[in-house]
Amino acid sequence: MVTNIQDREQRLKDSEQRYRMLFERSNDGIFVIDRQTGQYLDANGAGLRLAGRSLAELQNLTTFDVTPEGARERLDIMAHSNRTKSFGQVAYHRPDGTRRIALQTTLPVDRKTIIGMVRDITDELAMEDQLRQGQKMEAIGTLAGGIAHDFNNILAAILGYSELVLAELPPDDSIRNKIEAIYSSGERARELVAQILAFSRKDEQVRAPIEMHLLIKDALLLLRPAIPATIDIQSVITTKCQVLGDPTRLHQIIMNLCTNAYQAMFKTGGTLKIYLDTINLSGNEALLAQVPEGDYSRLVIADSGIGIPPENLERIFDPYFTTKEKGKGTGLGLAAVHGIVQSHDGNILVDSQAGKGTRFTVYLPLTGDSCRIDNTPDQEMIGGQERILMVDDEQDILNIQKAILEKIGYAVTAESDGEKALALFADQPDAFDLIVADMTMPHMSGDKLAADLLAIRPDIPIILCTGYSELMSEEKAATLGVKGLLTKPVSVRDFARVVRTVLDN
Repeated sequence: MVTNIQDREQRLKDSEQRYRMLFERSNDGIFVIDRQTGQYLDANGAGLRLAGRSLAELQNLTTFDVTPEGARERLDIMAHSNRTKSFGQVAYHRPDGTRRIALQTTLPVDRKTIIGMVRDITDELAMEDQLRQGQKMEAIGTLAGGIAHDFNNILAAILGYSELVLAELPPDDSIRNKIEAIYSSGERARELVAQILAFSRKDEQVRAPIEMHLLIKDALLLLRPAIPATIDIQSVITTKCQVLGDPTRLHQIIMNLCTNAYQAMFKTGGTLKIYLDTINLSGNEALLAQVPEGDYSRLVIADSGIGIPPENLERIFDPYFTTKEKGKGTGLGLAAVHGIVQSHDGNILVDSQAGKGTRFTVYLPLTGDSCRIDNTPDQEMIGGQERILMVDDEQDILNIQKAILEKIGYAVTAESDGEKALALFADQPDAFDLIVADMTMPHMSGDKLAADLLAIRPDIPIILCTGYSELMSEEKAATLGVKGLLTKPVSVRDFARVVRTVLDN
């Protein structure tokens, strides 16, 4: 009898040890909860990490304190159900103000207690959000590529006609400044389309000397309509020096920081200040800025908004960290800015006080000849007497390019249909010295037309023009035997220069 009791006690002890081992080593959180009051009675290590509390702290709390959303409904179910219940996603509120999302299932133990099994899926949800964001960006890229060709054709007409009118107007004409304003607006639109296309592409962009003051100007043109009138924008730009970088990513820095700034003042209003200057950093200054000694562009974006609490300052550049409401921020904006600045061999610093605003300072190294001003005068357009066949389904562009080339001496035949142009060329292949064709046309694309033209006459020089096409690049054009590739909208002078260069070569 004594032996049976001892054996039973040993089995109970072994069972308890196995339970404690499973309880403590489980990667999922396990909570023991009073099913009537919702008070926490016990928890394993994974559960304590999820809740962000020690066991002693947790045992003084209930589900109403830790998982307040839907706590009453869940407790009512736990109090009366004798079956396993799945509650789906439950938000666990931690003392530091963050939340973790977990899948929760409850198992009844007896009339008084219930076990909650939870699996933290916060990181998986963040990855899913990132994937969805990536899919959105891919869709935006596809859309951007689809509309860019048509939009660049429109810009080509605006810029081309403006240049033609300016060429015919005397310098003192009263409407000259109006036409110049139209041309300037078209130029800004062209740069904006180029930035959108570059942002939508997956490939790394080639770095070039960039004038930061122009990027700031473009960014403010985009942001001003979205910023409430209660927010005053002040910009102080004291330099036109250059940094070496990717214009799209540098533009993203300005847009993200300005967006964060105005969102911090959205409800209360305030002042958004943007400063740009140059500075030589050495000694302690370079040490404080955390960059090597040298010459830098200094961009400061400051707001008078709600500020950032001290406990969050060290985390604001962490991926997925955000204090915004659900659906109003992914926590990727400042992390992306930090990554871009670091990839450009610079640094970003933040200074903030709760209730007094935030100030971001971005240091980017200047190029060696960053302050050199190009005073090279515009070159005269050089024409010729060669015979050119032009093919484009956009009649406005056809008219503009024909007028440009005829004005500087060329004999131009214009055709709006690729198949008709091919038939014309096949009938008299020696009647033309150059072909200029659009890449995207109905019935016959520019590259197909080029291949058929070269099959008839292998030495005929061809220039392809494209508003946007992922199917054509300079390398592919050269492989096809095409001598020049122009991206619309192209200036009158650049168009004339490329025509002359291809003919001379």
